[in-house]
Amino acid sequence: MRPSLRTRIVAAATAAVAVSLALASLATYLLASDEARARVDESLETRLEEATRGPSVVVPGVAVDGGDSDVEGFVFLPVTSPPVPALPVDAGEFGLPPLPGAEAVAAGNRSRLWGSMTVASTRFRVLVVNVRPGLALQVARSVEEVDAYLRALALQLLAVGGLGVIVALGLGALVARASLRPVRALEGAVERAAAAEDLSGRVPAAGDDEVGRLGRQVNALLESLDRSVQAQRQLVADASHELRSPLTSLRTNVEVLTEPEGLTPKERRALVGDVVEQVAELTRLLDDLTVLAEPAAARGPAEDLALDAIVHEAVARVRPRARTRAIAVESELEPWQCRAWGSEIDRAIVNLLDNAIEWSPLGATVQVRLSQGVLVVRDCGPGFDHDDLPFVFDRFFRSGAARDRPGSGLGLAIVAKVARDHGGSVAAANDPSGGAVVRLRFPGRAAGDRTRGRASPGHPTALPPPAGP
Repeated sequence: MRPSLRTRIVAAATAAVAVSLALASLATYLLASDEARARVDESLETRLEEATRGPSVVVPGVAVDGGDSDVEGFVFLPVTSPPVPALPVDAGEFGLPPLPGAEAVAAGNRSRLWGSMTVASTRFRVLVVNVRPGLALQVARSVEEVDAYLRALALQLLAVGGLGVIVALGLGALVARASLRPVRALEGAVERAAAAEDLSGRVPAAGDDEVGRLGRQVNALLESLDRSVQAQRQLVADASHELRSPLTSLRTNVEVLTEPEGLTPKERRALVGDVVEQVAELTRLLDDLTVLAEPAAARGPAEDLALDAIVHEAVARVRPRARTRAIAVESELEPWQCRAWGSEIDRAIVNLLDNAIEWSPLGATVQVRLSQGVLVVRDCGPGFDHDDLPFVFDRFFRSGAARDRPGSGLGLAIVAKVARDHGGSVAAANDPSGGAVVRLRFPGRAAGDRTRGRASPGHPTALPPPAGP
């Protein structure tokens, strides 16, 4: 089981303090050790300098001032070259032998020699200096006092370090508890919202620190989820309402068809045609609902596409339907590249074109222009009712004039959703000269100078300037 965040914070803080104390203690010990040993070496040089200035050192023989005593922890020993078996000077209570290599100093091969030795379980720091040809003076000092001091210092540093770790552990627990208090409040608020299935509540989000920013992000997430849930509920309610009438009509027609008597062959054929048309209408409605309910992330990665090519193909596909009503579809398209889902953009453009053809009178012209990523579709119909303009992109919205026409009121809602999913926008307006104008904008970039579907000479191509969002 993975430890809690609080435990990990305390452990990390304690480990950091422990490592810091260990490094500081090690540095302190090494500096104190160097300082203590430097003082020992300095005292040896001082004592040896004082001894070599004595008059007994410069007269013939091997007598050394103080050589037979251990003065203040110092031990003196004359060294001759060649070695003399018996010297009139005692080497001191420890009986120190000459340091290996001391004869070379006495012979004049070296001026001085530093070293260490252990005698009778006691460690000494030793210095040998040449005082005249054939004679050297060796001085030594016990470092037991220094070793004892360093051992005591090591124990003190260990105790201080251990106490520091214990204090860091306690303080780390207090700091972690105080630091995570807002996180626990955030966690409790989210748990309460999940338990109650109520996304309208908000979590504490005070301050500009990381916890405050996290709280605001969670609130934004809750708000987005709340809007999504409300939209889904509204979609289900609207779909249920819209499906009720065609399903009731379809059921009635099927029940009539099941009657063996009472229908002439002509009436039966007409009724079967109505059933087929109603099934097709329900299929289109379900397809539209699927498009509205599908999140953009579920479609896979978008692709770099030529928007003008998609519009050109959509225009070519709706022209046969427009010709059945003697409606001309004129297009003027500038190259534009955008990152998009091609099928979704195609569906939105076809919806716009179908809507324009549906509302245009016989023999009219539908104008299509693409410039700088803004697609403008204008028809010659009655235009939007002024009171309906804020709602034309709502799901299942149908104006009073459209209630007797086939359709579900989802076409423009799909256009708005496709625009949002692609980071674009859509706007509807009425042209001053008559007809409705819809502007659909997609972000992207210009892509060369090729132009598709130029309007032929003699046809009107002047469109209102793109002034969408």
